[in-house]
Amino acid sequence: QNIKVMATGTIIEQKDEKPVEVPTVTLLVTPEQAETLTLATRYDSVRLALRNYRDEEMVETPGMTAAAMFHDRPAAPVVVATAKDAAASCVPTGPSVEVFLGEKMVLQPLFDEKGRTWARAEGGGA
Repeated sequence: QNIKVMATGTIIEQKDEKPVEVPTVTLLVTPEQAETLTLATRYDSVRLALRNYRDEEMVETPGMTAAAMFHDRPAAPVVVATAKDAAASCVPTGPSVEVFLGEKMVLQPLFDEKGRTWARAEGGGA
């Protein structure tokens, strides 16, 4: 909390051998905070929540985990697929999100085969 934003801008990175403009933010942090941010970016994109610069009140929160967020959700039913069904569909083996495209439900994995996070769900989104 109360981390000063020193600058914002964009840089050009290569994605699929094409230049892509990527937003950047320069923050004034301690070495320990820099280590935390670096570790966080290894697993996902970092999201920043900005408050009014006059609001310096420290707020304690318990934090949020995926397990806590979905705690009250009932477990998905076990579905037994035949070899034909298994060959016809690819079911993610890791964490995934159900994306509804009209009446069709698509299981979107959170990570690709190399452990990188997906930028967008199939069919759009941010």
